[in-house]
Amino acid sequence: MYKPGDFSGFFYFRHFIIRNYLHVSQAIRFRLNRYDMYKYAFLFLLSGLLILQSCRKDAAIGQRVDLANLAPEDLRVELNPNGNSPLSAALTFESIVPVRVSVRINGEHPLEHTFEDLETTHEHIIAGLYPGTDNEVDITLTDAIGNFASTTLTITTDPLPNYFPDIETNVITPLRQDGWTLTEFGVGLGTSFLSVPFIFDEAGKVRWFLELDVFSDLSFPVKQLPNGNMLVSYLDHIYEYDLLGNEINDIYIPGYFQHHETRIMPNGNYLLAVDKEGISTVEDHIIEISPNGTLVQEWDLREILDMDRYDLVEDPVDWFHNNAVWYSEDDDCLIISGRNQGVVKVTRNNELVWILAPHQGWGVAANGLDNSDWLLTAVDATGNAYPDEVQQGTTESPSFDWTWGQHAPMLLPNGNIFIFDNGFNRHFLPGEPSFSRAVEYRIDEAAMTVQQIWQYGKERGTECWAPIISDVDRLQNTNRIMHSGIVFGPTSYAKIIEVTFPDASVASEITLQFKNALSDGALAWGGLDLSYRSERIYLYPR
Repeated sequence: MYKPGDFSGFFYFRHFIIRNYLHVSQAIRFRLNRYDMYKYAFLFLLSGLLILQSCRKDAAIGQRVDLANLAPEDLRVELNPNGNSPLSAALTFESIVPVRVSVRINGEHPLEHTFEDLETTHEHIIAGLYPGTDNEVDITLTDAIGNFASTTLTITTDPLPNYFPDIETNVITPLRQDGWTLTEFGVGLGTSFLSVPFIFDEAGKVRWFLELDVFSDLSFPVKQLPNGNMLVSYLDHIYEYDLLGNEINDIYIPGYFQHHETRIMPNGNYLLAVDKEGISTVEDHIIEISPNGTLVQEWDLREILDMDRYDLVEDPVDWFHNNAVWYSEDDDCLIISGRNQGVVKVTRNNELVWILAPHQGWGVAANGLDNSDWLLTAVDATGNAYPDEVQQGTTESPSFDWTWGQHAPMLLPNGNIFIFDNGFNRHFLPGEPSFSRAVEYRIDEAAMTVQQIWQYGKERGTECWAPIISDVDRLQNTNRIMHSGIVFGPTSYAKIIEVTFPDASVASEITLQFKNALSDGALAWGGLDLSYRSERIYLYPR
């Protein structure tokens, strides 16, 4: 029974109205004729409104209230319940009335997020905690009419494992696009890797990581899905994890082993770079599968490319080394990076459209077609072709060079192609120190020509030279990310550089100084730490 000055009565009565209105209206509907139904429904609502109005003398809309008026039980917090996400916690509780929950992690770079659904049963993920800290986390509950209550929780986290790289923020300017950075981190174990993707904030502080020690070697790629979960590919499975480390989905792909690339297509299917079981070569097949793992289509690059071209690398087994696939929605084609050959575009029917690569050494494919007929001709800004030695790849022009051992081609909104040019064996000079760069090309498919539009990295020389792995991205504000995944030297490191476009001013620069704490630092698989790719994200997608 509500009494003047009894503030909690308002909440309990409003909760009664919300919970029981549908039941009352159903009873009226089944027992009364239409006229009486309307009459009693009107009287019921009117009485409720009058009581609520009287209550509002003590409970105005949008007012701060005691937490017990919205959630009578304690808010329960469990840090890292799955044992694989040490900077995430589960928040669970029951509320008296439906409320939305807002979370704020305080610190140098606070993180705020609101779970917008009005609910009474709450299971929320608090992600983005600082490591080795007594984190102060503000929790705010807000009901449907704006009344709210807040409390502050303390969540204590352990320090980072000692294998984490030291993160140096070399440059940071207001030109930097906001958001945090997700990077795929492979911890060298000597002969294999431990995959530990992590996210760090604008100050270089690690705020989330996932220890994928359920796998016995490198799992990649790791990328954020639109719902905020993480897509992780390993051997013949594609997994989805939430930020708490719960396994949400597991897609099995029998007959194939995924590597290097998993991409979601506009139709919801998955596009994967794969090895095919039962054949003598590797990394030369691509498949499209449905969300339940059903095979939709297979592309076999052995059918359309010269497998005997060994000008860059002599390896009859890994002759192509497919390390990236991009889907071109406009024409239903694939853009494919083969580290040991070049970049090719193929149709839905596995037919060549063009080859972006130095012209040296191309011959006849298994289907009998001469690959040299699909080579793009390099031209300058006026459309004039460069000399033959540039076309062949034995030298470069000040305004044009091909890619060498490239990674991560992507289509830009203007139709151009953006690529990480590793500089691996540049100009067919094995082991020669070079440079890596982010490079943009414009391709005219009708004229079969390619023009270099923009690049960054050549001017940095060997400082950013990563002959393997690595990544590029275009950000929402048109800035560009160049990620050198491992720069070899006395101490190995990765560089993540954001530059403005087109003037190429450095907006931010991060160095990941690898420790190789669990390996011997040898130039062998698992002998060094590395960072496969990185991208700018929001921990909770906007």
